[in-house]
Amino acid sequence: MQNITLLPKWLFSLLFKMNRATLIILTTILTNCISFIFSLIIAPIFNDTATGYQTGDSIKLIIIVIIITPIAETILFFSLIRVILQKIDSSGKYFIILSSILFGISHNYSIIYIIDTFITGAIWAYVYLISEKRLENPTVNLIIIHILCNCIMTSLSLI
Repeated sequence: MQNITLLPKWLFSLLFKMNRATLIILTTILTNCISFIFSLIIAPIFNDTATGYQTGDSIKLIIIVIIITPIAETILFFSLIRVILQKIDSSGKYFIILSSILFGISHNYSIIYIIDTFITGAIWAYVYLISEKRLENPTVNLIIIHILCNCIMTSLSLI
């Protein structure tokens, strides 16, 4: 079992041994907490109100933001990049960096939002690699996490 680049050995071991459901739930909670910190604490300091979540037609919102977007973004920013880089990047270092940069830039609602989604992208890239090493389907794991995160954030934005 090879450690993933940049991840402390103890943390890699903990995440690797964790069951699939726990890993998905923990990642969802962690990334939503980061988003809450950015949107509730950091963004107001800079008068940044861009959230990336829009209100409107609820059915259209659910279909696009909670179903289609997580599937498309996961395939584009994680699965496809991993396939392209896998032969030259066995450690996953370049995959984590490139995936998180592209994921962050694609959420260009504001600089704060880009930073938030960059951090989320880095966490999700780690989870992708851990899932891959555990011989699980990393794409499915990230799609589930992405759907849960978008569902929570969209629900909160509608309140």
